[in-house]
Amino acid sequence: MAMQESVLGENVIHALSDRFEKRKQASMEIEAKIREAILRPGGSGQVDAIINSLRRDFIESASGQNRKGGLIGLASVAIGLDSHIGQFLQQLLHPVLELFKDQDDARVRYYACEALYNISKVASEAVLPHFNAIFEGLCSLSADVVADVRQGAQVLDRLMKDIVLESASSFRAGDFVPLLALRMSNKNPMIRQLVLAWINLLLQIPEVDMVRYLPQFLERLFDMLGDQARDIRHNADGCLNKLLIEVKSSPIRKAMEIVSQTVGLVVKCCFSQEPCSRLTALCWLHAFVHLPLGERPEAEVEKTWKKEWAAHMPELLGGVLNCINDQEDEIARMSVEMNNGLLEMAHGLGDVLVVDKLVDKILASMSKLSDDRMVVHTACLQWICMLLSQNPKQMLQRHTLQRLFPPIFESLVHKDDEVVVASLRVLAQIMEGSSSDKELFDEDLFDNSEDCHTPASASSARPAPAASSSEGSASSKPDLFTGVVHRLLKLFASKQQTLETRGSLMIRLLCGHLDPRRLYVTVAQAIQQETDLAFAQQLVQTFSWILLTAVETRCLREELLHEHSRHPELLKLAGASHGEDVSGPPSSTPSNSTPLFLALLEPWFHNPVSALALCLWSQQYLLASELTARFATFEPTLDLLQQLDQLVRLIESPIFSRLRLRLLEPRRHPALLKCLLALAMILPQASAFSILRERIQVVQSGLLLEAQSEEGRPALQSKTSKSTAKTWWSGGGSKSDERQQGTEPEQTGQVDLASLLSVFDQVAAEYQS
Repeated sequence: MAMQESVLGENVIHALSDRFEKRKQASMEIEAKIREAILRPGGSGQVDAIINSLRRDFIESASGQNRKGGLIGLASVAIGLDSHIGQFLQQLLHPVLELFKDQDDARVRYYACEALYNISKVASEAVLPHFNAIFEGLCSLSADVVADVRQGAQVLDRLMKDIVLESASSFRAGDFVPLLALRMSNKNPMIRQLVLAWINLLLQIPEVDMVRYLPQFLERLFDMLGDQARDIRHNADGCLNKLLIEVKSSPIRKAMEIVSQTVGLVVKCCFSQEPCSRLTALCWLHAFVHLPLGERPEAEVEKTWKKEWAAHMPELLGGVLNCINDQEDEIARMSVEMNNGLLEMAHGLGDVLVVDKLVDKILASMSKLSDDRMVVHTACLQWICMLLSQNPKQMLQRHTLQRLFPPIFESLVHKDDEVVVASLRVLAQIMEGSSSDKELFDEDLFDNSEDCHTPASASSARPAPAASSSEGSASSKPDLFTGVVHRLLKLFASKQQTLETRGSLMIRLLCGHLDPRRLYVTVAQAIQQETDLAFAQQLVQTFSWILLTAVETRCLREELLHEHSRHPELLKLAGASHGEDVSGPPSSTPSNSTPLFLALLEPWFHNPVSALALCLWSQQYLLASELTARFATFEPTLDLLQQLDQLVRLIESPIFSRLRLRLLEPRRHPALLKCLLALAMILPQASAFSILRERIQVVQSGLLLEAQSEEGRPALQSKTSKSTAKTWWSGGGSKSDERQQGTEPEQTGQVDLASLLSVFDQVAAEYQS
């Protein structure tokens, strides 16, 4: 006590423990003592003694009055030191910060805040090395239960911000940001507001590069978007917007580095429970993906850019697929846009894509799918399509296809047509591909025993119709095309309702994506090996209807009409001489290939009505007549009568107008007439019979027309007999035919009917092409 009295004086000691007025007077005396001591040589020892006396006898006292007096004394020491405060700053700060934690008296915490304010005001820039300790105290006081203490902390916070702004070059942000990030995880709204305010401040200081430290606090900043307080959510969103602007405006190398460090954190936020976090994360990813490289980026920069994005593409895809079916419309729209951006980027990355990891993400998303996640399912299939086009060698490996086939074929029975369409597009790309994997064509790759029965063995099955070696479906070497077709047929066999409800859609889409001829020949060969006769009949009926009605199979119908010119055996089958042209324009199919009609005919025998329709379309009327005659031996089941009814209505459709016009020449096509008459005899007298009877009655007019043409105008007939004996619907003559036959029309003033018909045919052909 004697040392204390000698350093401070008895009056000062008593005043510091007294009322406010007395403590104020004592503080002034301490300030004067410090000014006097600091000016004397060796006076720093007295300053140390005063500080130690205040700490020991007041700050560490059990009495709240003494602690408050000690704080006032330390503040007075700081004021007295003025510019000499630097060497004593640690001694002054430590005891004050300790009293920030005083739990006995709120007034002590308030006085500590006031004392630190005075000390920092004097120290100014010198206080920055101790900034982290001060910020810890600020966080504590900002969350205080007493309003006066919180208000005092706000005043101190403003002073600290002013000091940082004035001495930004001396502020060590690298030391402060980890503490800032740590305090961001605190749920107290006051502390969160304090943290956000400091982030905003640091973003305004050019000397502080907050983007550099972004990976340390970005995830916690995203978490604040889900805070219950609206102001905190708003401020956090404002900070994120400013940070994103900073990233986008950074040099490309720096921006790429930041993106590489933070993209994983942002993707993680795509799985947040808070809609605002998911939407903001998508906005960040969208900005990352569309970072401009410049008009002429350096080769090294571009190479690094591709490598980095290829590495991050799997996790990016996982985040986007998680949000693409979000209940929030804005998030779902943003996800779709983001997914399109990723697809576009992936197209540019090419071979550097990490295919296996991307497939893992796609399959993981597809395995979680339910029937209501159509958008996600479709997006996954889009990615498979993209990978097949960009990286076919890796995608068509055996181990990859083994993983892809089950979910793709499961997608074919999805309730949404969009998913089915996307699945078929994927299968079409696989079928068009080729692989060097020798183990690819093992039977177990395409076999799906859980879904279907296996096809008949070669010994028990009927022989498949012969086909050209140029057709992949007929090749002895198995391929992806044939394997996928077989598995698709097995799916139809196990889920025949799918064949009934969606079979037509699926087959038409495949015909649109692939070579329809190869598809039909492959299916025909598979039908030949099918042991389930009921299923084979249903298959033929479905494929036959599509063949004769769909836009996608128009080329096949044209081939069936015109392939006689390449295959004399078809003329012989039709009962025509080799010199008679019954087909019209020559077929584009190579002459060494098997006629499509013959490739389909035997498999089509599984469904007699479909075989009859094929013969009628292919102008094989003699065979059609023979088949119709055999219908009388069949049991007239309801299914057979319904199919015959459909055939009659198909004959009455615009597609079969060529066949109906041939009825105007009954003597040239007696087998056709006989076939239709036989059908009329077989059908019960219902609507189909009435339709067919009315059509056959027109044949009488055709007979009268032929009789009249034989009796009248012999002179004109002698000149045009060869050219008009063939009409356009039966491959009639043209001007070139006339030249070949030496029947060039005479150049007279009279109208040449054959020439007019030839011109009409040429004009009509232009509209048909």
